[in-house]
Amino acid sequence: MAWDKILCFVGGGLGLFMYGMALASEAFQKVAGRRLRILLELLTANRFLGVGAGIFVTVCTQSSSATTVLLVSLANSGLIVLSQSLGVILGADIGTTVTIQIIAFKVMDYGLLMVALGAALQLMSRYERPKNLGQVLMGFGFLFYGISLMQEGMAPLQQSVWFKEQLLLFGAHPMRALLVSALFTALVHSSAATIAVALALASQGLLGSTPESSLTASVPIILGANIGTCATALLSSVGTNTEARRIALAHLLFKVAGAAVFFPLIGPFSRLIFQASTALTPDVGPARLLANAHTVFNLAITVLFIGFTGAFARMIARLVPHRADKDLQRLGLLPLAIAESAEPALRSAETALERMASFMLEMFKDSARVLKKYDARLLEDVRRKDEKLDFMQRRISEYLVALMRREDLGEKGERRCRMLFIAASNLEKIGNLISRSLMDAAYVKLAKDIEFSIEGHKEFEEMLSMQEALLAELLEALGLDPARAENVRSLRKKILAQKLALESAHIRRLRKGLRDSSESSWCFLEMINILDSISYRAMSVVHAVQGTDLAENY
Repeated sequence: MAWDKILCFVGGGLGLFMYGMALASEAFQKVAGRRLRILLELLTANRFLGVGAGIFVTVCTQSSSATTVLLVSLANSGLIVLSQSLGVILGADIGTTVTIQIIAFKVMDYGLLMVALGAALQLMSRYERPKNLGQVLMGFGFLFYGISLMQEGMAPLQQSVWFKEQLLLFGAHPMRALLVSALFTALVHSSAATIAVALALASQGLLGSTPESSLTASVPIILGANIGTCATALLSSVGTNTEARRIALAHLLFKVAGAAVFFPLIGPFSRLIFQASTALTPDVGPARLLANAHTVFNLAITVLFIGFTGAFARMIARLVPHRADKDLQRLGLLPLAIAESAEPALRSAETALERMASFMLEMFKDSARVLKKYDARLLEDVRRKDEKLDFMQRRISEYLVALMRREDLGEKGERRCRMLFIAASNLEKIGNLISRSLMDAAYVKLAKDIEFSIEGHKEFEEMLSMQEALLAELLEALGLDPARAENVRSLRKKILAQKLALESAHIRRLRKGLRDSSESSWCFLEMINILDSISYRAMSVVHAVQGTDLAENY
């Protein structure tokens, strides 16, 4: 038996399977990434709608782990709470069954055809939507071909008595199978990959001599894969706020509870799935039985737990008590319950605003590196940082509103609170301009391989440097330094003049017929207008902190 060939086929097939899932997921998220976030925010108010949202998002991302990580991210930004997310978690479990069901239809023979069609769409189309469709087809093609390679690689193992004996022990010792499955899933960060390997083993008769015995050996693998997939969400929750950690723990406890319910019933459950499947299709194969068991298990868990999400949320809240004070401490906010007077609380709000401005400056520096080097990974990091900036703004605003209710604040203190509230709002708007407007334009430039002219590139980098200097001065101006505030005002005027000069220079290059200037015209003008808007918002922050009106033509 050629073990090197087996390892190459199985390892390579698993790699292609996981790469295909990642490729399809990336394409789906290019089309609907932001829409998926909005969908989760809108549909989590009702647990049943949450289940539907979880199914849809998981089908798009091809990963229940990715859906849960998205939930953790939204909770860390303060957009959803634990009770809203439980339906989505249950729906995500159902969403993972779709890929396995498709694989069980024996479409592996068409994998390379799908790769060819996808590649043709990607290479021949000039538009984004057909290109993304091509990437989806290539992703599923690699996924199906990967399964085919794993099945081919495992075929020689039918002749190995020792290997078959080891796998048959899974049926005799289901706890061992569950633990191995959970560990493998945690390592590869994909329950679908684990179940795909089990499906390939079952298809070659390596998990049992009959379809029914293969199914019995496969059920603990399904249970273990469901538990192992929690590792990604647990890792993503490290360093996050209370709600985000609660969601990660809820994900784990749902899976463990589901496995605990079904583990003693592996025998009866397997017989039920076998009888129901054979009643519909008498010559049903082990792959279809495994896919059906996976689907029924996740549907049953959803039906079992959907009525108890309220009680479950309360239990999780007791296991992970709220640590609001720590959130306040990270921002430098003094808890109002221990503030002896309004003055130290007001000073702590000013400190928190400075930290928010510092984080926003760091975010802009990252965005400047994206614009200079066009790093797609760093671009996504900038967008994620905006979520934290949004969270900081919400916490500061909530704190200021609570502070304004204090009787000892006084008229002057109340006016100061309002000014800080407006300043925080404008800092958050700067973050939106950076992460959405500027990074969206950068993404288009990156995706379409748009190049500025040599002169345009140099001018744009100069404006970026001026903008970075302005935001650095803004951070210092928050300490109520009049000289720094005047520097911000001076730099704002220079940026406005620079913007007008760049527009004129760009139009001159267009008149000369420079190709780079013509092709990049929209992107260039859009970016310098966004930078101008950022500097305008920075002036709004200065005026809010100083308590003056933005009366001049800035």
